[in-house]
Amino acid sequence: MAQSILTSDAVKTIEIVEFKVGKKILGVTIDAVQEIIHSTPVTSIPLAHPFIKGMAAVRGDVLNVLNLEEVIDETSHFNAKQEKMIVLQCLNYHFVIHVDEVTEIKIVNKEDFRISQASYMQYEIETDQGLLYILDLEEILNVIQSDRGIR
Repeated sequence: MAQSILTSDAVKTIEIVEFKVGKKILGVTIDAVQEIIHSTPVTSIPLAHPFIKGMAAVRGDVLNVLNLEEVIDETSHFNAKQEKMIVLQCLNYHFVIHVDEVTEIKIVNKEDFRISQASYMQYEIETDQGLLYILDLEEILNVIQSDRGIR
């Protein structure tokens, strides 16, 4: 499992970028986020790991796009007006996730986090809209790396 984001006693709150994929409410810590951009075309990669949707050009760099629909087993409802791409950095990799919409940047108290039992989710937080799952980006990348490699 990924290094805990809850280890520091000095920090009482954590900023989360909240987004939707299908009906699921997901999030990542703001520290992992490089930028949020409008959706750009994704080029598929033959024989790529199922968790890799393809590649996208982002500000002159070609980055892997994670297939969150496959990772979390959820059907997306992409809407051109709301869909976004979130450029992330984790384990020295830069990559992109394609999401239905970015809903907000949320400040969450550390005591509201619970360890999640769901696959590829590190934590879950009860919100007014339902459970917010915090993606375990390290676990996802480790699965891709161990199965077929990621560059």
